[in-house]
Amino acid sequence: MASPRVSQPNSPSGGPPGCETFTGAVAKIAVCLEFLNDIVAQLWPNINVAGSKMTMDIANPMFKTMLPGPLASLHFTKVDLGPIPMTVSKVLATKTDTNGIKLDLNVDWKGESKTVCSDERSEYTLTCFREG
Repeated sequence: MASPRVSQPNSPSGGPPGCETFTGAVAKIAVCLEFLNDIVAQLWPNINVAGSKMTMDIANPMFKTMLPGPLASLHFTKVDLGPIPMTVSKVLATKTDTNGIKLDLNVDWKGESKTVCSDERSEYTLTCFREG
């Protein structure tokens, strides 16, 4: 399947505020990023909880089986993605062979995360933040 060709955004006044309209080989795509970012911001507390739980549920069993010797006891005790939600800066929607939609998203996150890992003897805290 050939990759879709997407042209540069049309005039900013061609759609609602915060939207960019692209014309390509697949279809005319209106991308309303501000609308999507507003939804993510409203859902962020729930996304934070779910994402943190998923990280621990997936990574902790992997640590036990994949890390060597004494490191195998390392596990997450807390994962917090922080109060600042991620934002989407670009979206490309393409139709799939099975009549579905594939979304390619650029996700930007300037969050303040806090991760706590423990092993049998110690606890380690990693705090990440980005200024600006």
